[in-house]
Amino acid sequence: MRNEPAYFSIGTKGYIGMGYNYSGPYLKDFWEYTPDSACATGTDEIAAYNLEFSINPNPAKDFISINYLLINDKINTHLTIADVQGRIVFKSKLSQSPISVKDFSNGIYFVELNNGKQKVVKKFVKE
Repeated sequence: MRNEPAYFSIGTKGYIGMGYNYSGPYLKDFWEYTPDSACATGTDEIAAYNLEFSINPNPAKDFISINYLLINDKINTHLTIADVQGRIVFKSKLSQSPISVKDFSNGIYFVELNNGKQKVVKKFVKE
């Protein structure tokens, strides 16, 4: 049983996730419901201490910035952005430069940092 989840809607899509249950830790899963697909899509955010980062702004319209402080091996860290169908829409080495998302379709995207040993995945919304 999930207690105190977060839930909201954007346009015709509904989102629910997080919260906690009495028998375990806080939950990090998040689900999207799209009425025209008649299904929900779930994801777990994966975290690793030395690859911690944030995405700003979120939601984004024109660009996103990947903000990180503790990543030691920036040269060998790869950044990938995928859409909800898993299609890679952007791929590069990690840098401090803003990433243009102007040409991305509106929706949810997953940003992955991977240094070959660990990976961290976070999501952002393109408006």
